[in-house]
Amino acid sequence: AAAAMGVQPGRRSMGDQAFERAHALALGGNAPVSIWRTYFVANEWNEMQTVRKTNLSIQLLGLLFLLYVADAKSMASSEPHSVPGYMAKDHYLLRYGVVALIYTLLGLAQWVWHVFIANRYIENAVMQFVDLCALANVSVFILQDALHGYYIHGRSVHGYADTDMWEMREHLRKEEENLTGQRGLLPESDQQTFEMHVPPLLRQQWNNVLLNVLDNKGSGGGGADGGNGGGGGGGKKKKSKKNKAAASEQSLYAYVSVNRFLCAFIDHSFRDLDYVVQDKLFLQGALQLTPRTHVRGVLYNDDGQSFAQVVFYGNESTLFMADLLVFCTADYLTGSYIAAAAITYAVSFLATAVRESLSSSNIARKTLVDERFLV
Repeated sequence: AAAAMGVQPGRRSMGDQAFERAHALALGGNAPVSIWRTYFVANEWNEMQTVRKTNLSIQLLGLLFLLYVADAKSMASSEPHSVPGYMAKDHYLLRYGVVALIYTLLGLAQWVWHVFIANRYIENAVMQFVDLCALANVSVFILQDALHGYYIHGRSVHGYADTDMWEMREHLRKEEENLTGQRGLLPESDQQTFEMHVPPLLRQQWNNVLLNVLDNKGSGGGGADGGNGGGGGGGKKKKSKKNKAAASEQSLYAYVSVNRFLCAFIDHSFRDLDYVVQDKLFLQGALQLTPRTHVRGVLYNDDGQSFAQVVFYGNESTLFMADLLVFCTADYLTGSYIAAAAITYAVSFLATAVRESLSSSNIARKTLVDERFLV
C-alpha cells in the first residue's frame, strides 16, 4: 500500500496564521513499510521549499555588469547629452526605469532558459519529485487551505518499493517497455497530480487525530512540572521523560490512524466520504470557482505542477517583483546600485533562511517525522 504525506508549508507568506492552519502527515500503508522512504520524501519536499526558477545571484551580477561595464547607468542621467567631462545628476525616476527594464529583461532571459532548456534537458525539480513519490510508493496530501489543496498519487505500479538495486532496475525496465500498469490514480491513466477539494468530514477526521496530538505535545511537560513546583529536580525529570514517552507513543498511533484513514479515502472505502476525479472547466479555472464538497470531494486533473503553488517555485513572479521592489527602494535610499544589490541579496537570503527554518519545523511537527531526520 502506498504511504501518504500531507503538508501545508504556507501559501505565499511565512505568517503564523498560515502555519497554524497547516496540517501535514507522513503515513505508512496497511502493510509494514520502511519508514526511510517516507523520511527521504520528506527531506526532498523540505529541500523544494525554496527552489526558484531564477537565480538571484546571476540576476544581480548581470544587472551590475550592464549598469557599470556596459554603462547603461548613463541612461538615467537628467542630461544625457551634456558636454564631455560633465557629470549630470541622475533622475530618480530614470534610475528606476533603467533598473526595472534591465532587471525584467534579465529575468525573462532566465525564465526562457529555465522553461525551454533546463526543465527539458537538465533538471525539472517538480516532476522529479512526482517521479520520486511513485518510486518510493509514497503519496502526498497538501492542504493549502481548510478544504483545498493538492494530491500527488505516488502509489507504485509494482505494489511495493522496499527492494534492492537490481530489482528496482527491473521495475524501471518493465515500465519503460510498458509491461506494467500506469502510474495514474485512475485505471489506464498516467495522471498523478490533482488539485483537491476535500469534504468537510475528511478535514474533521484529520483534525480530530492530528490536532489532539499537537495539543498534547504543546502542553506535554508543562503541566507535570507545574504541579511539582516545590518538588525535587529528579522527580521533575522523571515525569518529563514519561510525558515525552507518552506523547511519542500517541504520535505513532496518530501516524498509523491517519495513514489508514487517508489510504481508505483514496481507495473509495467509505460510503459517506468519497470523491470524484474530473477535468476543470474553463470558467471554473478562469473564475477560480470552488465546487460543492458537502457530500463528496473533487479531484481536478492538473498540468502536473499545480502543487508548486505552495512553495517558492510556483510563486516566482511574486518573488521576482519583491526582489525588484527591494532593489529599487534600496537604490532610492542609498543612491548606489552596488549597495542596493547587496541589500537585495541580504533580504532574499534572510527570507530564504526563515522559510527553510519554518518549513523544517512545520514538516517535523505536523508530519510526525522526527526533525532529526530532516537534513
